[in-house]
Amino acid sequence: MMRQRYVWQMHRLLNKNGLLVGLWFDRDFENSPPFGGSRTEYEALFQGAFIPQKWNVSEHSVKARATFELWGEWRKNDTLSVQLFEIKGITCVGCKNTVSQHIAALSGVHSVSMSSNFSDILTVSNAPLPIAQVRESIAYEPQYTIEEITF
Repeated sequence: MMRQRYVWQMHRLLNKNGLLVGLWFDRDFENSPPFGGSRTEYEALFQGAFIPQKWNVSEHSVKARATFELWGEWRKNDTLSVQLFEIKGITCVGCKNTVSQHIAALSGVHSVSMSSNFSDILTVSNAPLPIAQVRESIAYEPQYTIEEITF
């Protein structure tokens, strides 16, 4: 639910060419936390904001987690703009997909990722997206409101 904020915050905090290093679960859990995920999900989320340096099954996990931990080293991509937007009014996966497609169609956008609770949108683009342009792209549905998060 907060993964888009995590990627945005890590991109903001790391210095130029900074390295994000860690272990990520490559499986789902019936009861969370811990929160599971998948290699494909992480790759889509980090796409463009970070460049994978190492991304494989961890060689040093404890036996109980040996097959489902990923070791990642991701270099911050300073050539692209990473923005986070808070959106309101989306109530279903179909709407999530349509809004994501509309924003992804904006000029210079490399990737768009929306949180599972439909509240946050992470964008990676050639240059910062003006909020007016983002609002216009979703204006077909008047109940949607969107603001850029800048803190």
